[in-house]
Amino acid sequence: MTKILTSETQVLSLPGRRLGFYQGTFDPFTHGHLAVVETSLATSVDHLVICPHSNNPAKRPSPMEHRLSLMDLMASHSPVGDRVSICDPGFLQEGTWSQRFLDLVQALSQDRRQALVVAGDDGITQSYWRPIRSLPHVVFQRAAGLAAVRSVIDGLLTFLPPPHPALPSSTEARRLISAGQRYHAFEDVHAYILAHRMYGSEERCPRLATRRSSPSSHQMRRTP
Repeated sequence: MTKILTSETQVLSLPGRRLGFYQGTFDPFTHGHLAVVETSLATSVDHLVICPHSNNPAKRPSPMEHRLSLMDLMASHSPVGDRVSICDPGFLQEGTWSQRFLDLVQALSQDRRQALVVAGDDGITQSYWRPIRSLPHVVFQRAAGLAAVRSVIDGLLTFLPPPHPALPSSTEARRLISAGQRYHAFEDVHAYILAHRMYGSEERCPRLATRRSSPSSHQMRRTP
């Protein structure tokens, strides 16, 4: 199971010199997100920390416990799953947009290690949090393009093409599920969504939603 990090000490104990931090709502965590994780690990970072949050006022995300479970299930299918951790949202409640994250960056720097922010270019706008603009970034192209990102980010920038542009976004995944359609997901992930009646699946697939009960016992391991 994916490690859940609940303290600065646990983050600092992670292996590798370059740690990536990837924040988002992840509702749900999709193959597109997983592709970003895997590409970041293949090209730019030694270990990646997923930082889920619920800070976007325009969204009403699913309960965090379900989003964490879906992240864990998705990561369990990846060959780089042992190089991925998830930050407890109670520890980094605002993800990389927080003083606690800046404290982590400083602590890593004192240990001669580097924190890199992983993001999609559509999230890097003129309202992007100024204190992290000077940090090194790994940015995946989605909409804005390199020139727009460079106008915001002052730090070292690695700009990468979308790893799998055809994969559905979280918004598209929710739409497909509520319409009773199968979106691109592993079987246990799809079963968990149906078992917990997420994203309106109970309205279109009531028998499936009640039949698949085994994923409801899925629990994540918090690092001691």
